[in-house]
Amino acid sequence: RQVVPEPRWENPIPAGREVGAIAGTHKLGVRAFFLAVPFPNDSVVSVQETQHPAIAQHTVLKVSHNGMLISRAVAEEVDAFLRNGRFKSSENRRAEYH
Repeated sequence: RQVVPEPRWENPIPAGREVGAIAGTHKLGVRAFFLAVPFPNDSVVSVQETQHPAIAQHTVLKVSHNGMLISRAVAEEVDAFLRNGRFKSSENRRAEYH
């Protein structure tokens, strides 16, 4: 298990804004072999880096970093969050800030 430094949030989320975050866990490409990104991750960003104490919803999908741009599952989650203020996935949970 790797020890990950706690992220510094230099740009706080403004009060009254509802924010959701989607993290990916599918490693794809050569970056996975060369970057030391704490596990679990999408080869670029660790799941922990997607968490913030002010985030209303957080979900994790098996999708790569670049794959998020074209993922139907990600698009459906974003649509659900924008319409209802929460993600639809079964892994849906309140953000846990470590």
